[in-house]
Amino acid sequence: MKASAGRKLFFCLMKHVIFLHGFCETSEMWNTIIPNLNDKAFTFHGIDLPGFGKNEQTVDSIAAMSDFVFQFMYELDIKTAIIVGHSMGGYVALEMAAIHPERIEAIGLIHSHAASDADEKKDNRRKLIDFVSRNGGSGFLKEFSKQLLSPIASNKDLQNTAYQLVKDTSDLAILSATEAMINRNDHTSTLQNFNKPVLWIIGALDTFVSTEEVLKQAKICPQAQVEVMNDVGHLCMYEDPHKTVSILDGFLHKLA
Repeated sequence: MKASAGRKLFFCLMKHVIFLHGFCETSEMWNTIIPNLNDKAFTFHGIDLPGFGKNEQTVDSIAAMSDFVFQFMYELDIKTAIIVGHSMGGYVALEMAAIHPERIEAIGLIHSHAASDADEKKDNRRKLIDFVSRNGGSGFLKEFSKQLLSPIASNKDLQNTAYQLVKDTSDLAILSATEAMINRNDHTSTLQNFNKPVLWIIGALDTFVSTEEVLKQAKICPQAQVEVMNDVGHLCMYEDPHKTVSILDGFLHKLA
């Protein structure tokens, strides 16, 4: 009984890092990262957001996704955490920081940003909803997996890895999460008011996120660390896992 209580106390004293995947991805995307992080001061968690991976629940708002993560923290008695989010996962991280900033120690935005969608982007997402509703998601997922990588990526194994990451996404998850991203909040002001460390990892060849726009957003953060990775698209954890681990290790070491 004492040993169990001791383990629980040790768990509570550890700092916690929660990794959130992006659109049509799963927590498995972090398998190239979490096992290779060196800092023993942290407990690492990779979770499936609603609708993805092993999580069969679906929601249609970023706020509901953030509620799910807070519930995960509640169930494990995690008072505060560092949230690292890839793409859509970054939207969730910023929503969490807006709702309960006192529970967020730091944020990692991996190929993500704080602004809401421009009208053109919203229109393209609505077209995706229409396409998947009529045709199903398999065709979209094949093309989407290619777009996740740098345009110069020619490694067939890497291309297959990206496809394996997204291929089992259900139509309902695609539709629900797309609706959530259309209606998500703009969190530019959240960045301005979040006086805690924010890490940005940018792929110089990312076709989804503008490097110029992200750099503008990073400038308004009171505490920003910006890392631009050359020859990388939207999946640094697959395209350059060693450098990604090195960047995260350095960031977390400052927080230990």
